[in-house]
Amino acid sequence: MAQAEDGSGSLYRRPHEWKMKPLAGGSSSRRSQTAALSASPTSFSSNSAPPASPVTTFPVSRSGSSFSALSSRSSARFSEPALSAGSALKSWPVPSPRAVILSLHGFGLSKEAFDSFARAMNARGITCYAMDLRGFGSYIKKSDGAGGNADASKIDFYQTILDVKMSLAWLRQSHGRVPLFLLGESMGGAVALQTTSMFPDAVEGVIVSVPGDSYYKTFEAASRVALEVLKPGGGIDLSDHVVGHSTSDPNLRKDWLTDPSARLSVSPAELLAFRRFMSRTDELARLINKTPVLMFHGFQDKLSRPDGTLKIFREVASRDKDLVMLGRAEHLIFEKEQFDAHIVELVRSWIDKHSASASL
Repeated sequence: MAQAEDGSGSLYRRPHEWKMKPLAGGSSSRRSQTAALSASPTSFSSNSAPPASPVTTFPVSRSGSSFSALSSRSSARFSEPALSAGSALKSWPVPSPRAVILSLHGFGLSKEAFDSFARAMNARGITCYAMDLRGFGSYIKKSDGAGGNADASKIDFYQTILDVKMSLAWLRQSHGRVPLFLLGESMGGAVALQTTSMFPDAVEGVIVSVPGDSYYKTFEAASRVALEVLKPGGGIDLSDHVVGHSTSDPNLRKDWLTDPSARLSVSPAELLAFRRFMSRTDELARLINKTPVLMFHGFQDKLSRPDGTLKIFREVASRDKDLVMLGRAEHLIFEKEQFDAHIVELVRSWIDKHSASASL
């Protein structure tokens, strides 16, 4: 199926063609897989299988417009366009979890940014996973050095949405009837909402923060100037504008700028694709008509304007939706230890409520 470079392929035009068939597998085996998980975070190595699970890959079988996950007998290498579990997916499991969360990071960050939040949710009996979106985190390493894949580091929102759907299907198979939730921050929040709009039965609920495309003038001006003065073949460094306006904490800024898994430079085409992708979120939010949605915005956010979040919240068609404005929060709410106990409890109680509703 054809795919546009900016991620505007037929996935967006006719999303319901992409619903995945239910995965096979008995519930008893799923329960034993979940119970066998250790309490320590785990990164899936490309040379080893995920712990205590018969599914080691996310290869895809295409039959018409449907997708189905294959078993561990498939090749250990992850062929395109399937998600490469490799080091792109990380888990923080607990025995017999009350719920499961898959987290999607914001622009310039990686799955590692959720480490502290995942551990806080672990303490409340919730298993957490986080994945690198295409072009970020582990995908940068796949393009480095001799023999590296130069295309691996390209930002690809179209493929990312399929990755998220494949991951959710695998988690549903692995954890059986345990309620499954999707969480995303900023860019990851837009991915979470767009994925939910296309695959409404994939999760019991979606939790997002600052998913809008309305930015303060500093970012708008930086993007415009960068595109105007850029030489052919050059890159756009957004470090000062993204990091500088996401947090006022100098230690966090330094940590972010020196993080080897962080990516803050993009090509002109990628920047334009990013803006186009983010601008679609409010339109696709109208298709979310039954999935519960919890949305956050920090009142001290100096990067994203609150009206962008409010616009998307209003477009969500589901009646079961909540918007929380956090007075002291900046752009990051779940990542890089920017949450507090109050935020964790809000998420935990909302998940408990909607886990109970899902079981009725």
